[in-house]
Amino acid sequence: MNKMLKNKQIDVAFKGSIGDFRLDIEFQMPLNGITALFGPSGCGKTTILRCLAGLHQMPGKVIVENEIWQNDQIFIKTHKRSVGYIFQEANLFSHLTVQQNLLYGAKRARLHNLKETFHYNDVIELLGINHLLNRSTLSLSGGERQRVAIGRAILAQPRLLLMDEPLSALDQNSKEGILACFQRLHNEFSLPILYVSHDIKEVSLLSDRIIALEEGKKIKEGITKEILPSLSNNRLSKSIGEAINKIDIIASVKEHDSNHHMTILDFQGQEIILPWINEKQGKEVTLSFLTDSISIIHGHPEIRSSANMLIAYVENIELDPKSKISEISLNLGTKFIKLKTTQRQLNVLSLKKNTQVFLLIANIFHNK
Repeated sequence: MNKMLKNKQIDVAFKGSIGDFRLDIEFQMPLNGITALFGPSGCGKTTILRCLAGLHQMPGKVIVENEIWQNDQIFIKTHKRSVGYIFQEANLFSHLTVQQNLLYGAKRARLHNLKETFHYNDVIELLGINHLLNRSTLSLSGGERQRVAIGRAILAQPRLLLMDEPLSALDQNSKEGILACFQRLHNEFSLPILYVSHDIKEVSLLSDRIIALEEGKKIKEGITKEILPSLSNNRLSKSIGEAINKIDIIASVKEHDSNHHMTILDFQGQEIILPWINEKQGKEVTLSFLTDSISIIHGHPEIRSSANMLIAYVENIELDPKSKISEISLNLGTKFIKLKTTQRQLNVLSLKKNTQVFLLIANIFHNK
């Protein structure tokens, strides 16, 4: 691969057509953290991943730090690109055990003389799959299969990890387990991840940056917590068929943590921790979050994420007999929040009136 001057990011641009669909996009992403490609079905998210992996050739450029994967003169083939690709369905080798699947990724890395950045024991521990090593992949649940697929991809020592809606085929319990793994992966491994989703809750919980797409074009790009509020009034939210509702609450500045550049706020006796807010102690401020960034957890979660967690109570549950969708009314102090959910999720969470729940809220914003 051709070497370039030092470039501390990944530069991507594609412009071309596949049948009647036209893609015209350019973006940059950092060398660590999670960048989300967000938008409705058919907007080009998966096409971008396939082009990045070299599975589809479209005019453009891909420059990963100091390596050219593609430009006007060069096109590096898929097997020579240091990419890990996680699909909606885990593509494991059914004739191999879990451990053998994982070691296949490590073998591929050695074959291409890649530096061992991600160590076997660390990956196994992070994904919580040590008890699965000797099992056949045919005996695994959907969530377990996806964890193994992620482990195999990481042990191939990729420069870039591509994830194409990896939670879409999982039930709610499996999703929550994988989300916790992703959050640990984000915090503990320095690895750039491009994450495709049309689920705004996943995006708000996981990503640092977001690239919002519609009809093959970029319509918004930037830091997730800054971009998501602007999407609530954008036609993108309507095209997905979701109403992105904003909740405002009043909290007071409790104290500042100068060592970590954080501010601790008090909301009716509960703490909220945000990046530094330049307001005096005791000052009341307005905070906002999107209802679609809320995850309901019945019982205290074992793994804390970077999201804030607040205690609420189920005030009421109403079932729409036509859609079979239930509306949950939650009492958060003096604030009432309404969320929609399926009967299956209600059963999984064992929710009923007066139940205490924990609300995991990603990306609470300070309204300056």
